[in-house]
Amino acid sequence: MAQFLFVHGTSVRKDDYNETIWTIERALKPRGHTVSSCLWGEHFGVPVDGWGKTIPNFEAKAPVDPDHALWILLFQDPFFRIRDLGLVKPEWDPHGEPEPGAALWNKFLTWTPNEELLQLIEATGRLRYWEEEIAALRVSAEFAEIVRAVPIPPADASAEVARAIVASFLIRTAEAGAPALDHKTRDEIIDRMARQFGVGMGPWDPPLSFLFRSARGRITRGVMKSVADILLYQSRGEAIRNVIREKLEAAPAPIVLLAHSLGGIAAVDVLIEKDYRQKVSHLITAGSQAPFVYELNALHSLPLGKVLPEHFPANWLNIYDESDILSFMAKPAFTAERVTDFENKSRQPPLAAHSAYWDSSAVWQRIEDFLA
Repeated sequence: MAQFLFVHGTSVRKDDYNETIWTIERALKPRGHTVSSCLWGEHFGVPVDGWGKTIPNFEAKAPVDPDHALWILLFQDPFFRIRDLGLVKPEWDPHGEPEPGAALWNKFLTWTPNEELLQLIEATGRLRYWEEEIAALRVSAEFAEIVRAVPIPPADASAEVARAIVASFLIRTAEAGAPALDHKTRDEIIDRMARQFGVGMGPWDPPLSFLFRSARGRITRGVMKSVADILLYQSRGEAIRNVIREKLEAAPAPIVLLAHSLGGIAAVDVLIEKDYRQKVSHLITAGSQAPFVYELNALHSLPLGKVLPEHFPANWLNIYDESDILSFMAKPAFTAERVTDFENKSRQPPLAAHSAYWDSSAVWQRIEDFLA
């Protein structure tokens, strides 16, 4: 039987913590383990309310410009609208002509931007990135598969294909460090390209297939709920580390230290700063930013390039999820034999994935194997 001490992560307060530790206890009890609490957020986390006065339109309920919402999604996946076209019921009567997707792909392979379009792109100073992106897309198996699946005539799909290509091009320029392109120029590039493919792009061509209503305040509130405590920890983390130290020193050995999210950063800091080998037998982190913070040379207890001290726990299981944007692999950062990474595959949206570890049977089985 193992005794777990659970250190929660960012944005968790008493009610959230009680729900989480109940879920953890429900998984551990049948396995013969127990868990005790380490709640720091109630007293040392950011205020739940009372902030946001500095954020423009924080309390506003007005809808975001749908075009703005669309481009938020395109920067996550530039091809998602073309994939959506693949769900449309075909209305193509080819009479011996190629399937629409194949015709569209062939058109893209042989398409040459006209002088007007090239001059427009060249005037932005991004022609090199444009040429690189077109060349990359023409040999992309993923893009070919998506375009070939389009079930409507090329002229009808031209605006979406042009938008996807330009979105992918803009992602390339952003990754290269180029400033964002003015939205009017962006839309003019799409329109001119779409006209070469088939038809021009109207203001609602095609209409959005979803309703996206929010405001900057609402978006910021959701994001800050996840990152605010992390920001606070970087400046005033000692109080949080002290809570963990007190709980460790009061608990009977041996302890399995189970830490989530920001709790993982604090737990790693505590275990680096002091020798707890007589107390902590295993360290388990889930959805933690500790490896990334170390990689940024921002980990409080260990400068980048320094190795984990000898007294750090010899058994460290770090659980991450590709869907969880707040989780990171530890092995590539710390390159220590004591570190083991395990991927949970929740297939949840990013914020949901960050709390999906505790209901995962795969996670608990891996923890059980880790303790064996």
